[in-house]
Amino acid sequence: MAGLPGTGLGGIFYALLIVWMAVREIWLLVRKRSSQERWRAIATFWLILAVIVAVLAGEFWFIQYALQNWISPVEAQNAYIYQYLQAVTPTLIVTPFLILGTMLMLLHLATWLLTPPIDSVTPSSS
Repeated sequence: MAGLPGTGLGGIFYALLIVWMAVREIWLLVRKRSSQERWRAIATFWLILAVIVAVLAGEFWFIQYALQNWISPVEAQNAYIYQYLQAVTPTLIVTPFLILGTMLMLLHLATWLLTPPIDSVTPSSS
């Protein structure tokens, strides 16, 4: 899937950040601090993400169709390679999401744990 926008770590990061933006905005909505402008931006980002996913799904479908119908069937002696690739492909799709999602959660956790509370910082009087 090389060469298509949204297929690398940047695309995965984009997708996870859009999910995070929606979750955060829901939290702000509960606290009555949400804004329509941010919801419009989030909707736009979700639309872009939907187009990226649709293009990737179309590419996946086309490649599978081409492999099954246009390219001659894999010879019996090399069939194990094709079966191996079919088994490994889902792992290759899910693994970057798990790694990047874990990194994002750890980043937010570190920010939350290492940021001093605002009330505890008091200017010293001279």
